[in-house]
Amino acid sequence: MRTSNFRRGFIRSLAALVAAASVATASSAIAVTPETNKFFGTFENRGNCGVSILGSRVGHQPNMCQVFASWYGQRSFPTNIAVAAHERGVSFMVTWQPWNSRKGKAPQKAFALNYIAKGKYDAYIGLWAKQIKLFKYPVYIRFAHEMNGPWYPWGASDAKKSAKLYVAAWRHVHDIFVQAGATNAMWVWAPNAVKSGSQLPLKPFYPGDAYVDYVGPVGYARHNGDTFKKVFAATFAQISKFTAKPAFVSETGVLNAVKKPEQFVSSFFAEVKARKINGFVWFNSTLRRSPWNLNSKKALSKFKTGLASWLTAP
Repeated sequence: MRTSNFRRGFIRSLAALVAAASVATASSAIAVTPETNKFFGTFENRGNCGVSILGSRVGHQPNMCQVFASWYGQRSFPTNIAVAAHERGVSFMVTWQPWNSRKGKAPQKAFALNYIAKGKYDAYIGLWAKQIKLFKYPVYIRFAHEMNGPWYPWGASDAKKSAKLYVAAWRHVHDIFVQAGATNAMWVWAPNAVKSGSQLPLKPFYPGDAYVDYVGPVGYARHNGDTFKKVFAATFAQISKFTAKPAFVSETGVLNAVKKPEQFVSSFFAEVKARKINGFVWFNSTLRRSPWNLNSKKALSKFKTGLASWLTAP
């Protein structure tokens, strides 16, 4: 999702929260349920993976939570938050953003992809790799998501030079984790849906099957009449031509201004079920001014029905 004022504010708050958290080693006393191959995830507002408001409304708590962490001011992996999630049987996903969120879309040369690929941040990346290794349980990492759009500093301006730099940076970060033995890191490649702001081809930005565990496109219902097919079909069609890696929608939701949001919700679950997609993370911010809060009674009813049907499907 393109960053707005409310989201930048949340990310700043999250950075302060996790910077204050101590880095703890996960202990053998943690009760963790087995990883499932179906992810129902949410992003809300806390950054602590607590009880989901959306989950309470639809009668089923998520088994995945997502937080955001920017490289500026975020010196440690938020182990305490991840431990708390796994104690509740919830998988942990972090969107790892190489930028200073306070500067927004402004160019940020300090975090340029070529600097990352050439080793400027190796010590920082290595610290996270060691901490995630100590955590022991799977951590799903969305590094520099929505790379095929121009709204983030690491985003694309063209499909050749930008893609080459992005792939080099991704592989370098990945290799540091491998060298550290952090094999519990699960790498989620998360391009923006090609019909949602970027028409650049996706294949040049793909790091390769050896560097990716899941593909997790991002797409939102922003307009009246949007359906899963309108938002995601072209994206999945492109992806299917260059990888068969398991897929889940790593970020989605419905803009509050959309009329009849239940139409997108119904089509979403129908397609996720039919396409045997591994799951999704629903962006459901409940900040007062957030335009991303699923509160329509009809939409919530369709969500509850669709979720139950998808979870019980073979």
